Amino acid sequence: MANQLCQDPVTGAQYPNQVRLTINGQSFQGCGGNPLRLIRGAEWVVEDLAAEGIIDRSRLTLRFMDDNRIAGQASCNRYTGRYQLTDEGGITVSELTMTRMACAPALMAQEARFIEALERASRIRIGPHGELLLLTSEAGLLSAFQSDHDTL
Repeated sequence: MANQLCQDPVTGAQYPNQVRLTINGQSFQGCGGNPLRLIRGAEWVVEDLAAEGIIDRSRLTLRFMDDNRIAGQASCNRYTGRYQLTDEGGITVSELTMTRMACAPALMAQEARFIEALERASRIRIGPHGELLLLTSEAGLLSAFQSDHDTL
């Protein structure tokens, strides 16, 4: 077993481990481990939102937690909600609630786009550079990298 990203060629689902089993001289390869290990336990900082970047010095974050909870910073306000992964690399985000502070109109507009992206996401992937990608069937919604420090 190798701790290396593995994508199932049939379903497209991603797993944290590549697995090889040899029995009677015959080798079998596949993927293994809990896919939640790919996203949980880190704060993900958004670097691109709908191919438009983000406002300088603003902060959009995602944290996937136990009990299928998601939380983070949405530019101006904090949010929390629920997420569910499927066996095929799908994701649904639901039950989002937010604090209600007012900020500059540009930040509020970015926040609305971010929340909409979370609600529209249908697939989740880890990209070639370790980035988290949330996608729909039509396009990419956002990309995020793991934070180098804990902010909670």
